[in-house]
Amino acid sequence: MKPRQFSAQDIIECMTDGFVAFDKQWRYTYVNAHAARMFGTTPQALLGRTYLECFPDAQGTRFELAYRQAMRERIAVHIEDYYPPWGRWFENHIYPAADGISVFFHEITERKVAEQLLADNAAQLAETQQLARLGSWKWLAESGKILCSEELARIFGRERSTIDSLASFMACVLPEDRPVLVQAREQAVRRHDAWETEYRIVHPEGRRLFIRERGKVMLDTAGNVSALSGYAQDISSIRQAESELHRQQQLMGMIVDAMPINIYVKDRHGRYLRFNKEAERATGTPREEAIGKTDDDLFPEHIASTIRAEDRLVMETGETTTREMTLPLHGGSRHMLVGRSRLQLADEEASLLGFSIDITDRKESELRSEYLGSHDPLTGLPNRSLLQDRLEHAIAHAHRTKRVVAVLFFDLDRFKVINDSLGHKCGDELLCVLAQRLAGCIREGDTLARLGGDEFVIVLEDLESAGEAAFYAEEALTRIAQNLALEMQVVTPSASMGISLYPKDGEDSATLLKNADIAMYQAKKAGGNGLRFFDHVMNAQAMRRMLIESNLRRALDSGSSQVGLHYQPIVDLTSGRLIGMEALARGNFPDRSISTPDCFIPVAEETGLIVPLGEKLLRQACGQFARWQREADTDVALSVNLSVRQLGASGLVAMVRSALGDTGMDPALLQLEITETGLMHNIDHARRILHELAQMGIRLSIDDFGTGYSSLSYLKTLPIHKLKIDRSFVRDVVEDNDDASIVNAIIGLAHNLGLKVISEGVETREQMDFLRNHGCDEGQGYYFSRALDSGSMEALLVRSRNPSSDVRGRH
Repeated sequence: MKPRQFSAQDIIECMTDGFVAFDKQWRYTYVNAHAARMFGTTPQALLGRTYLECFPDAQGTRFELAYRQAMRERIAVHIEDYYPPWGRWFENHIYPAADGISVFFHEITERKVAEQLLADNAAQLAETQQLARLGSWKWLAESGKILCSEELARIFGRERSTIDSLASFMACVLPEDRPVLVQAREQAVRRHDAWETEYRIVHPEGRRLFIRERGKVMLDTAGNVSALSGYAQDISSIRQAESELHRQQQLMGMIVDAMPINIYVKDRHGRYLRFNKEAERATGTPREEAIGKTDDDLFPEHIASTIRAEDRLVMETGETTTREMTLPLHGGSRHMLVGRSRLQLADEEASLLGFSIDITDRKESELRSEYLGSHDPLTGLPNRSLLQDRLEHAIAHAHRTKRVVAVLFFDLDRFKVINDSLGHKCGDELLCVLAQRLAGCIREGDTLARLGGDEFVIVLEDLESAGEAAFYAEEALTRIAQNLALEMQVVTPSASMGISLYPKDGEDSATLLKNADIAMYQAKKAGGNGLRFFDHVMNAQAMRRMLIESNLRRALDSGSSQVGLHYQPIVDLTSGRLIGMEALARGNFPDRSISTPDCFIPVAEETGLIVPLGEKLLRQACGQFARWQREADTDVALSVNLSVRQLGASGLVAMVRSALGDTGMDPALLQLEITETGLMHNIDHARRILHELAQMGIRLSIDDFGTGYSSLSYLKTLPIHKLKIDRSFVRDVVEDNDDASIVNAIIGLAHNLGLKVISEGVETREQMDFLRNHGCDEGQGYYFSRALDSGSMEALLVRSRNPSSDVRGRH
């Protein structure tokens, strides 16, 4: 049979590809059956029509652009693209023809999807390798070549092409690590097994990287090695973390060992797992011996059982606890603060973390602080706080039992003299000796306390009457008065004591202490070395004293006029002429009964308020007098009193200099008067101060001369210009021969020493005549004039410029 001849059309129709032909007007001139099936139509439906008429969605696609390029340039064009209207991929081969173009095409959607999946898998693999810093390689036995991944080349810091053999791979490894890698691979080859090892490589940047390699041996069908396949992972960060963790663990161990705290860890059975150096030192047990032991091995049974019970509670509840315990440790019993906490680490059995801090010193310090908070540090006696507690307890007991409580409040007489003359060390010694003496005269259950300074209090409990209190009080005063040797000098102390009784004089501790203090003050005021029971008259006097003190403090406020000055003229007894004035303090308080100097000056002295008050009055007097000097053109002198407190206060000379400078007063016209008693209080200090004042040009006078105990030897060493005879001698000088003799003696003494004499309290013509006839230079008193307010004194100054003016009788 003759073979059949196939035409080109037969071949085209048998093709599995679609085939179409277009003329130059883009009309279909041929469409094979497969193409028509792909288009979902018949060839006859397409022939003679343009492709855009049949498929308008193809306009502008890459397929249309490729058709036009082949038609225009008469070249073959190959294109693969996605056709959105159909949602499929197509591959087209376009060829120019004599009258148009021919197109062979077929669908490639499945292939494109497979390619995309493959690309996605490769990208995912590369990304995974990069994230894990895991590179892969494969050695082929037939060629001896190595194929490596991009990630492996990146880890090694080299191009993939440079890692193409086992030799080039091994060249990247540190020489000292190569034997380990070679041995691992060779053993795997011999055993036809997998391997895992670690080594280090040198990165081109100079860094050393840690590599963990896992690999396996691949065999062919004959059982021979055909390839080696492996993964190399960069574990440098892991090794660095492990190294840092190890360093941190070492550091923490050093810190724990260096801490001055006992730190330990126990398992749930109470066995020690960790023991720091401080715990080793405290227990006297080396840590090597302590590990594995329990508290039964380290402490007595009764302590170990307590520790076990508390450990068990923490392990069961999970609560963190702290408590104080006394433990027998190496070197003795110590007071410890013990803390416990359950320690739960991942995948491990719970354990107990404990610490203990030696707080023995702190506890002893707290006890000392507590003791000092309730006791006097010098004598060891209870202080005011503890006294208050014990007194309140005594009152409560007496209330239940209907008994009497006595509060004995006493203060040493002339203690300041002892302190100033013999020193504070001797003063302290005296206080301690007296504390011991007094402790021996009270009963068990009574309280002896020191309030401070030289003030002591005895609380006598469970008494029947005031007579019992007096008995113990006299005994205390007797013991105090026993001679005592201090600094090679024999001292005979004495005390003033006040007594208040519960419930007669008060029903609470504060009232009883206050009233006993008031009674003590009255005993001291009576001369000391005695006792006084409180009565309500004393309370009234104390309240009056507090009222005066309160008014004085308000008077010191800036701008207050509650204390001011009057001025009493001083007269030349020979000529009767005004030659000076004395500034005298006058009160202007709301309560007129306390406004006299005799009321408020003693309180000012006692409280020390005389120092600021004296400064205020001195400045006021100097300022007023300086104005009179300018306006009245007077040359009379101004006398101002200095108190004992002012003379003993620091800064007196500077204060006087400041007052003169601020007011502009002439120092030569200022005369300061100091009482004889105040002068002798501290003669050495007084001498130095008086000399400094005299060097400023100020004149000095001794007030109330004859009433004190001054020594004539001291008198001649002081820069004194004048003596003032006390009014007590002047009052009866005309009738009383003794007073007349004393006055004559003072005038003679003063003149013999080159001093002038002034007499105060001159109230009659007879007194004035006596004084003048016996040589007294100056006088002041009601015979000449009462103390005048500033306005009246100014008027007197104006009149005194008349030579015939006579002060007497004008006021």
